Amino acid sequence: MDEDKNCGALLKQINDELEKNANNALRSQDLTLSQMGALLELSYEKGYEMSLKELERRLHVAQSTAAGIISRLERKGLVESFGDLQDRRVKMIRLTKTGLERVQASDS
Repeated sequence: MDEDKNCGALLKQINDELEKNANNALRSQDLTLSQMGALLELSYEKGYEMSLKELERRLHVAQSTAAGIISRLERKGLVESFGDLQDRRVKMIRLTKTGLERVQASDS
């Protein structure tokens, strides 16, 4: 049982360190790992857009967390949000040209 606890603790420690290193590397682009994850998910989609609900699901985060990530990306001009034409209750998110350029630059 102690081995399982040690293994779990080590995995968490590795994950935390990798996340810290990724955030440090992205700092020069004024992004976090979570924000880059959202940009990448949007970049995979046709039209570079999806609902906020779908983004929450793909990032495995709560609605409030996804909304915060998107809010910060909107302030940076990397995404834009709008209401779905068929259902105004649905919030849609779209990658801007600047956002797409940022994703492509990080890929090289």
